[in-house]
Amino acid sequence: MKISEEIDQIKEEYASKGNNCQYKVFTEKDLIYYLYLNPVGTIEDDEIMQSAIAKSYFDIGLIKQGVGDGMTSQYYLTAFGRDQVKKALIKER
Repeated sequence: MKISEEIDQIKEEYASKGNNCQYKVFTEKDLIYYLYLNPVGTIEDDEIMQSAIAKSYFDIGLIKQGVGDGMTSQYYLTAFGRDQVKKALIKER
């Protein structure tokens, strides 16, 4: 099989999935704005909360994970996290 045929086959395979195979890269600024507007929410429904930058916020304790209604996996900003988001937004001005 030629390389061009393999590429065409891969294109056909992923074309039917639409944008599902494309991942947005979120920045820290995206996450800060998102957390300011949504300090509590579910993890599964939000792509941004599954991003690498959100994981680092979980690791350093700015965001904690809990369980919400219906046993959904939920996140919430800690008091320290809220302070850091406010400071970042003030510096942004």
